[in-house]
Amino acid sequence: MEVIPLIVTIMFITLVFLALSYLKVSMYFLDFKLENHPALVKKIENITQDICKREGIVVFDKTFEEINVNRTKEEDKAVGMYIYTTDGEYQKTLNRCLGEIELMEKEYRLPYNKICKLVGHDSTLTKEDFILPKILISENLKKLGLTSYYCTYFHELGHHFAVKEIGVHTEADADRYAGILVRKYLPSYCLLIHSFSYSYASGEYKLSFKEKIVAFVIYLIEEKPWK
Repeated sequence: MEVIPLIVTIMFITLVFLALSYLKVSMYFLDFKLENHPALVKKIENITQDICKREGIVVFDKTFEEINVNRTKEEDKAVGMYIYTTDGEYQKTLNRCLGEIELMEKEYRLPYNKICKLVGHDSTLTKEDFILPKILISENLKKLGLTSYYCTYFHELGHHFAVKEIGVHTEADADRYAGILVRKYLPSYCLLIHSFSYSYASGEYKLSFKEKIVAFVIYLIEEKPWK
């Protein structure tokens, strides 16, 4: 008869321990700053660069003003932008022009706009204008925090894959595809970070209690935060 109360006590203590562990893990990642984890930042940067290389995307860090130069309404302004074309012939033309520009820049050892001035052609175009698809991200985000920067980065990548898969799409679709990318390519413990969790760990991408514990253990093994 005394065995049952003992089992109940052990189960209760175990549940309390698990609850406290879960709370501790949640609190740890609530104020998690990527800036303090350069190895993880490098890992995320390598992953995003690999995706962009495979997809032929070029990423440019711009000021908020440069990204929104043609937008007058505040509600239309953004901290990131994905620019593309679905016209295959236009894309081929751009690629051909870009190839010729790169040859000229190599030969004259000058940027395209300066070459234009040398030959008397007053052009405001730069080599960047011929590059598609491309992503523009506000460099100001890095001042707010690298987590915000990479959340925006994945959102814009989400636009790219949404265009490939479904064509016309919404911001919610871009977030959904971003969530797929985050779950597929980033270490699972990135979804413990509050900003990533808020953006991409809801619904079908939400980590279960077990997955969170496993993700935290992987984080301890791979990142060794005590060092």
